[in-house]
This record gives sequence, C-alpha cells and structure tokens, in this order.
Amino acid sequence: MGLEIKAQARTGDYELPTAEPKIGIVYRVVDMGTQKKEWEGEVKNVKQVALFFEFPHDLTKDGRPKVMSAIYTANLGDRSKLRPIVRDLTQSDVPANINGFDLVSLLGKSGVIDIAHTTDKNGKVRAKIVNISKVMKGTAIPDPHNELQFFDISKERYTDDMFEKLPKWYQERITESPEYQELMKELGKNHQEPTSEDIPF
Repeated sequence: MGLEIKAQARTGDYELPTAEPKIGIVYRVVDMGTQKKEWEGEVKNVKQVALFFEFPHDLTKDGRPKVMSAIYTANLGDRSKLRPIVRDLTQSDVPANINGFDLVSLLGKSGVIDIAHTTDKNGKVRAKIVNISKVMKGTAIPDPHNELQFFDISKERYTDDMFEKLPKWYQERITESPEYQELMKELGKNHQEPTSEDIPF
C-alpha cells in the first residue's frame, strides 16, 4: 500500500488532483487499526494509518481545495514508507518506534506531494501519490481549508462524533478491525454501522 494507494471518487463529480508535484496539507489523520494486507501472495495483519491531504493551489470548480488520501503501515522503522514521509512533513528527526510518536502532530503539516495519473483496465483515470518531500524553507503555506481532524480507536481519544465524520469506506474498514470491535465491547456499545454517505476521499 503506502505510496501506491490510489484516489477514488467520493461522488460522480469528484475532481482528481492534477498530475504534478504540489503543496499538500494534512487535514485528517485516521487510525485504521489492524487490517489485512496482501503482499506477494501472503496475507498479513498490520496496523495502518491514513493521511488525508488538501491541495490549496489545486482547486475544484467551486473553489475548494481538491483532496486525496493514502493508507500506510503504521511503522516508523528504517525501511518503512511512512518514516521518510513523517520526517519530511515535520522536518525533524523521527523516533524508530511508532509508539514514541504522536500522529496527531501531523495535522496541519505540509509537504510537496507528487501525484501521477493511471488508467485502470476499465478505462477509468485514477490518481496516486508517488512521492512526498519537504517544502522548501520560506514557502508560503496557506491555512488549511478543511477542519483538522484526528481519529483514534483508543478509549482515551475515541469519539462517535469523529467516527461519523469519516468517509463511509473508512468507517467500514475500521469497524472490521479487532481494535474497534474490542473498544465497542469495552464501551458497552453495539457494533456501530457506518453513517456517512461518502466513500474514500
């Protein structure tokens, strides 16, 4: 997954970000819990995190920043794809253990997001993030347009309100995670069904 995650339409009129490097601002960070991931024919259970970016200089027809999200394995080891992204977004050293880093600190951080377009077998054009790098010092970054949101499955941070703000596809994936199911049992709640009308982005 990681840098190869593709953007998908939220609705029929979703506008893909243009295929070029551009400033992106992290406006939402989502704890996905443990998810099944297939790699080279092997299925593994891995903890994942999703980052949502808005692009202040790439606007929709009605003047809003276009958006895109990508999912990464929640690992900050030397060989992980997330480590250099966190390093360049924060422009600081990164601890070797994800437990030593609070992902909420990524909210509002900016980077240069390099986007490419691909065409699937059905002829549909999709977008993918191919690289994220640091913004040059002195670059003017506008304030985020979207509300800064952080979703965490932990009992200390979880709220129904933040869950309901997530796109439907993300809600569905999160409800499948053992962390979410265990939390619902601990809180004495029934399994929560997705409520948003949106899908991934």
